[in-house]
Amino acid sequence: MHFRGLFLGGMIWLGAAWPCAAQTPNTQNGEQILPVDKAPAAAPLRRPESFPWYQLSNLRKGGTGRNLLPAEFSLQYVRDKEAANTYSIILVANGVNGRKDYSSWGPFSPFADKSGTVSAEASFSPFAKNLGDQFEIWLEAHLFFENKSYRFKVSNSAVVGNVGQPSLARHWTADEQKGIDRWQKSVTPPPPPPSGHVAISPDTKLLPGMPILAGWMAAWEPAEVIDVRKDGMVLVKYKPELSSALIVRQRNWLSVEATVLQTAKTDPAKFQPSVKVLPNGMLPVSDDLVPLENDTPLVKGTPLRMALGNKWAPVTVVKLLVDGRVRIRWDERKGHADEDKPRDGLVIEKETLTALKEPGAAEKFAARVNESTATFGGQTPQRQRQLKQYPIKLAIPTTAVKVTEETPLEEGTKLGCSWGSSWYDVSVIDVHDDGTVRIHWDKFGDAWDGDLSRDCLIIDKKVLAKLSKQTAKTAPKGEPATGASKSSADGGFQLVLNGYGKNRFAVIKVVMEITGLDIKDAKELVENTPIPLKQGIEKADAEKLRKKITDAGGTAEVKLP
Repeated sequence: MHFRGLFLGGMIWLGAAWPCAAQTPNTQNGEQILPVDKAPAAAPLRRPESFPWYQLSNLRKGGTGRNLLPAEFSLQYVRDKEAANTYSIILVANGVNGRKDYSSWGPFSPFADKSGTVSAEASFSPFAKNLGDQFEIWLEAHLFFENKSYRFKVSNSAVVGNVGQPSLARHWTADEQKGIDRWQKSVTPPPPPPSGHVAISPDTKLLPGMPILAGWMAAWEPAEVIDVRKDGMVLVKYKPELSSALIVRQRNWLSVEATVLQTAKTDPAKFQPSVKVLPNGMLPVSDDLVPLENDTPLVKGTPLRMALGNKWAPVTVVKLLVDGRVRIRWDERKGHADEDKPRDGLVIEKETLTALKEPGAAEKFAARVNESTATFGGQTPQRQRQLKQYPIKLAIPTTAVKVTEETPLEEGTKLGCSWGSSWYDVSVIDVHDDGTVRIHWDKFGDAWDGDLSRDCLIIDKKVLAKLSKQTAKTAPKGEPATGASKSSADGGFQLVLNGYGKNRFAVIKVVMEITGLDIKDAKELVENTPIPLKQGIEKADAEKLRKKITDAGGTAEVKLP
């Protein structure tokens, strides 16, 4: 999906306008609100007055989406007020196959723009597929509070074709009214600080362990500073009867006694937090756990723990990555894919640290991981590697070639991958035994990391030449540098430039012709001989290219890689 003006994990939004609609007890922005006893079970709730209203218009089939890809449908919206971050906005469609929700906004906020155009691409998400010729679209705000879920309709219904009665919101029940009132109270800031306390400003220096007052249900409650975030937010601990979880608060929800601030200046060591957390963490780190440091020695199979909801879930080290991250496998989340995580989000038991120092620890821990079946002691079912699909639909640059089964790759190798109408730089995280490649999108976060087949990737010819040269030097004598040997019938020969003789410029011109490189890159290849120029080609073709080099005054050879 695509929102023009703001990229939203596949969505774009642009503007429109609507006539002002009077609000009445039984309508919201001109749409009827159904009585509870007359509404269908799936009807969303009417919105609270504090929620924004999105007026949708000009819904039509077709249009242009992200990166000029064709869209299944497009529409405009305008929002009347700012939205909060305490609920999520869901795009809902009702078509021939029933109701569909779309909530995958990605890392971007759908509330940033006051107006926009929505375009849904079937090629990007199954959400837009098979809606039929008659359907309606609306937006809902989803709120989860005190173990209850609330769905509020926050837009009109935009319609294509004749869908009959559009989906309408209903009034709240008495229990829903109580829950929504409590939620509204929970997001209401506290009153001015009581006597003897001062409001905490962005410049107020707070220390972990400092006693404070923190807002709770529009009132003040005793609390403790646990952590001060880099963005100025404060992680606080309330009394257990209020909340068993640690909560992040804005500073305008906090106050502190002036005497406490003075003590913080004269004797800061007096304040020590009752619990410790990881950087930006929310779970207390118990005494039997130790935060993982960059220099903590690890081996394959080491058991670790990672925050999952309100507990430290067991995970196991599958691989140590060259960038310092750790590939982990969830012990209890059956069928869940392996993930690459930074060390500062992991903890290790003290007993495990001691066990790592014992003789034979590496072999003992490695035995916990069976990479061929991806199981732990036969208890976890085999995981199938989920390959992401980014087929090459663009012209390959003249300076690059497709990655093949024979292409030598290593961690950190720079490659290219197409997405939409553009090529993007990616880096190799890992090369799996089956030949597939785990990559990192250089311009995006770790959440976009994924496994791809090689035919989705390209490699710069200059990078390939350097890798081939390096592989040739490090391969054991008598073994092929890039895997199994190829016969001439398989088209597996390699053209190697050994030197340029006395006619360097003439040889550079031939290398430019053979590789498609510019003069600067071709010159670098020529000056770093011996170096492979072509690989995986027929012997006859390789001989023709070798002759061009020798005719120009250089020396070259054709051989099996």
